[in-house]
Amino acid sequence: MKLYNQIAAAVVIGLVWAAALPAAGQTTTPAIGYGYWEDVVLMNSQNPNYTARSMGIGGTQVGLGADISNASTNPAGLGMLRRNEFNISTSLLFSKSSNVLDAGTATTGNRSQFHIGTLGGAFSTMKSEIEGGSFRGGTFALTLTRLANFNSVRSYSTTRPYIGKDYNGDGSITKGDSLLPGDNSFNFNLFGIIADETRGPGINNNILSKAANDPSLSADQYWIRQAWGSFLLDNSDENNSVGGWYFNQPNGDILQSATIKTSGRIQQFDFAYGGNFNDKFYVGGGIGVPFGKQEINVTYDEQLLNVKAPRDGFDGRPVPDQSFWTGFVTRRGFNTKIDMLGINAKLGAIYKPTAWSRIGLSIQTPTAMAMSYEASNTLSADFGTIRVRPPFDSVPVAPGIIIGEVDRTNTYTYNATGPWRIAAGGTLLSSQYGFVTAEATYINYGGMKVRGKGGSNALSGDQALLSKNAQDAIQIRAGVEGKYDIHRFRVGGSYLPGAVATAADLVGISAGYGIRMTNFYLDLALNRYVEKDKLYTVINDASLPYFKTSPVKSDISNLMVQLTFGSYF
Repeated sequence: MKLYNQIAAAVVIGLVWAAALPAAGQTTTPAIGYGYWEDVVLMNSQNPNYTARSMGIGGTQVGLGADISNASTNPAGLGMLRRNEFNISTSLLFSKSSNVLDAGTATTGNRSQFHIGTLGGAFSTMKSEIEGGSFRGGTFALTLTRLANFNSVRSYSTTRPYIGKDYNGDGSITKGDSLLPGDNSFNFNLFGIIADETRGPGINNNILSKAANDPSLSADQYWIRQAWGSFLLDNSDENNSVGGWYFNQPNGDILQSATIKTSGRIQQFDFAYGGNFNDKFYVGGGIGVPFGKQEINVTYDEQLLNVKAPRDGFDGRPVPDQSFWTGFVTRRGFNTKIDMLGINAKLGAIYKPTAWSRIGLSIQTPTAMAMSYEASNTLSADFGTIRVRPPFDSVPVAPGIIIGEVDRTNTYTYNATGPWRIAAGGTLLSSQYGFVTAEATYINYGGMKVRGKGGSNALSGDQALLSKNAQDAIQIRAGVEGKYDIHRFRVGGSYLPGAVATAADLVGISAGYGIRMTNFYLDLALNRYVEKDKLYTVINDASLPYFKTSPVKSDISNLMVQLTFGSYF
């Protein structure tokens, strides 16, 4: 009874701690143009790296047991371990993406990474065969598990006709002119949009003058300072008088290209215990402390091709006496960093109806998360060579010189709550030939929450989007292990639906091999999983609300090689 009280107390303490966990850090105004609800989805989308034994059978563990990975899946399975154990699982991940924009030519990105998938120790207090009592002892485990990887590289490029033209024939370039005729996919160029925005609602010469003279622009007008600082926006009058502003916008086709580098992971410390009753019924519980980080670096370039006469960005008319640049590259850089710290609790049970069967059930509470977000963006221009209108000659500028790079950084901290996770599984065993196992996990993504620090309603809009877009999912995993003497042969598969309708489903296949010796074991696993037709919007910046890029369709393939070493002590 004392053991039951200890387990119950640990779970209650964990749940109270989870409910009370505050967000850390200094709160500022939310960053412009980024959806916090999407970060909550990201930090709850998992494809864990368990031991190579588990991964070789598709990641299945809930109804099987006897693996140190049970600390993070079903703690009851720890009750089947009879000796102290140390385990380390290493992984080498190869990621490849194929990216297509507007049905154009596919570009590929490749990235590889070495990491620790699982690291931990198990400490058993099992009774000997001659000791009586229905309770046969148990095992405590402390593990560190990688729950998700965010390492990838994507890139694309496409050439578009010059967009800043007077398509509607009203004598000026307006927002309505920025969209290519017959194209409703928001394929805009950065040159034209900045020019158009200078004539947008609330934008006047006073605000434009602030770009040059006053650093106190509001957040949604900061792009003006960036455009001015990078010489994309200028004034022909030293006094910044009305009508003196113009946009340095040469005329030419545009080569758009982007590279998106993503790095980061989610890991979790688990403190878990599993007890054994008559070698027939096993119960367990534990506390999980997940922590995660994702960093994204986006470099978006627009290069003018076949540069022709310059046009005034305000009215679209040629400027006969204006100097212009024959080489012109505008670069928009985005850098984001997301950090997460959380806590959750889990309970589990495994029952053996017969000597050749097992059924298991585990429940994990929603993770209480403290999250922080930091974003910065830059706007810069490489002008190459300036051509001054006659009677002057061209004036060369050293290639590669970046003029007027201007940076802006935003930070924000907030709280979130993850989904319930309920898993059930079963196993059929043969002591001579091996086993077949399968499991299903229900994830209540639709119940996730996001809120401002202190429970404020500052993120009510994000919560509305989270409730609208998140959808509950059922993940399926299954595997088979064959046994011959000390050798183990494994195959498995998994189907992991995304948390939102637009997210790509993960489909995985795996194979593995292992050996079991008296004092140690070795396991090897190969896992391949793919994401098909994943849509990724490279730039969707609310500070330039009319500037978006078309979604890039990505097919992502990951191959992971895992090696586990375990030792008994």
